Amino acid sequence: MILISHIPNSYQDEIGELIDGINDMTYSIKILLKRNEAVCKLSSAIRFEMLCQQINPHFLYNTLDIINGLILNGQKDEAVRVCEMLGLMFRYNLNGEEDSTLEQEIDHTKQYLEIIQYKIQGLNTDLVCDESIRKLKIARFVLQPLVENSIKHGFAQKRGECLVSVCAQDEGDRISICVMDNGAGMLPQTVDELENMKWAVQKGIPPERNQTTAGERRRRIGLRNIYERLFVKYGRSLEFRIETRQGFGTRIMIDIPKERG
Repeated sequence: MILISHIPNSYQDEIGELIDGINDMTYSIKILLKRNEAVCKLSSAIRFEMLCQQINPHFLYNTLDIINGLILNGQKDEAVRVCEMLGLMFRYNLNGEEDSTLEQEIDHTKQYLEIIQYKIQGLNTDLVCDESIRKLKIARFVLQPLVENSIKHGFAQKRGECLVSVCAQDEGDRISICVMDNGAGMLPQTVDELENMKWAVQKGIPPERNQTTAGERRRRIGLRNIYERLFVKYGRSLEFRIETRQGFGTRIMIDIPKERG
């Protein structure tokens, strides 16, 4: 499709008004085409990421290792339970829907945590959701990846009790979600890069490599993927905030409009 460029206008009459209208319409169409192109590209990236989520080799390997250990220890019932949770997780991942209810997202996260608790001794979890919003639709693959991000990066070097919590609250015409951990927290440089990442996503700028550690880079990429999906769905109505303190933990707060389905 070829659009005419801006038409110079020196008329002060009805013809001038018509030209102004055409110019405004042309500009709006150009903006919409650019946005559509960006959304199409991102949709392809999201579909690819969902496929990666379906076959996460590290998580699958760790889970099979857990099952093997339980069987060797004679904990047959526990091994069966882990298999059931893994099957439910994969079934959820294979569902081609773009959205899920909050209840489904929380159940998916619970299944993940139940498996991980066999690996991380002393991991405490708390997942709470207001009953009034459990059936409302939100973007898929948000809660579990955020929790996984907390566990992988927050608790890697932690000694003592580990806590991760998810709280979803009804805030009138909006939903407030908080994912919190008492892990290692983030480096100041990582926090700055995440703020820059949010700005880049809003402007459609691709990610850049930098000098952070591989672990911090993976954390940033994971959060970018989540933020990108949320921004495509909710646009400027999305609020995404990160509070962190090194040695004390991280809190990620998401505020989105309600979407009834």
